[in-house]
Amino acid sequence: MDRNDPKWQAFITDVQKGFTDLLLDKLEQHFGTPKTPETKPSAQAHSWTPTFPDDLGKLVKIEDDGSCFSISPIKFLGSENFSAILNIVKGYDGKYVKAAGPKQPGHFEIPKTTEEM
Repeated sequence: MDRNDPKWQAFITDVQKGFTDLLLDKLEQHFGTPKTPETKPSAQAHSWTPTFPDDLGKLVKIEDDGSCFSISPIKFLGSENFSAILNIVKGYDGKYVKAAGPKQPGHFEIPKTTEEM
């Protein structure tokens, strides 16, 4: 089959999404639910942005989406970095959102409280 064929590319995209979902499920089974860090941002703060240690901060892009912060991996994180970032995100009451297709890759979301919006 021709690698430039749209049907072939759609098939590969579906396979990649399936592997990503499987990997995430296995990581969660293996590492369990990460513990929540003790510190959380102050609800009194007028303007804040989630922070990550330098080594992890270089691996993600943080965007303010209005009602939440969207944290997207810049490159493949690997299991240890993924787990560490998920742990921090959950400390901010955030979550991981699985990929919904090639144009909507998986990302982390951290909600803002009403005082912060």
